[in-house]
Amino acid sequence: MQEVRAKAPDEYDFARLVWQACALCRLGMIVKIRVTGPWQRHGYNSRMVRFALRGRDGYAWTTTPQSEDAQAFFPAFAFPPVTVFVAPQWSLRPSGPA
Repeated sequence: MQEVRAKAPDEYDFARLVWQACALCRLGMIVKIRVTGPWQRHGYNSRMVRFALRGRDGYAWTTTPQSEDAQAFFPAFAFPPVTVFVAPQWSLRPSGPA
């Protein structure tokens, strides 16, 4: 896992990206992306993702289910395409007759 954070002058940690990339498999996964409060919509997500992608041309990238903001971000970012995994629908009900 690798991580990059952005901090305000007062040391408040307002942005974070966690990712993992495998040079052998040429796969990458964005595990966590976050920008808080007034720092949203100023390009921090894009800059952090571009930092993670640097030097990894041709990798296939995926991400886990994210917040609604992140779900809107990834399709808009779209270079390279990032596949967003949707959480499976699990049922705790018995599958056989009752």
